[in-house]
Amino acid sequence: MLLSHHEGKHSTEDAIELFKEVEKMRSPSSPIPVFTSDDWDAFEEALINVYGKIELPQYKGIGRKPLPKLVPLDDLKYIKVLKKKVKNCNCSEYS
Repeated sequence: MLLSHHEGKHSTEDAIELFKEVEKMRSPSSPIPVFTSDDWDAFEEALINVYGKIELPQYKGIGRKPLPKLVPLDDLKYIKVLKKKVKNCNCSEYS
């Protein structure tokens, strides 16, 4: 199922816009969709910007207090597809 299509540059800002469009269509009672991508850091960063929360790490009493950190929501599911090339492999033989 295709929820949204966004044309733009290959940037974090455009990925954020895509995820915001998906979020507008999602019912608050439905789960967050599962997202898949290749090993593109901007995609991961954009997901956390839209489906993340600010968390304050615990202060351990030494040095400066830690800065707030943006972390993914617990129910966010993200699959990263990593492609591996094998020399002299005819991958069409595998099913």
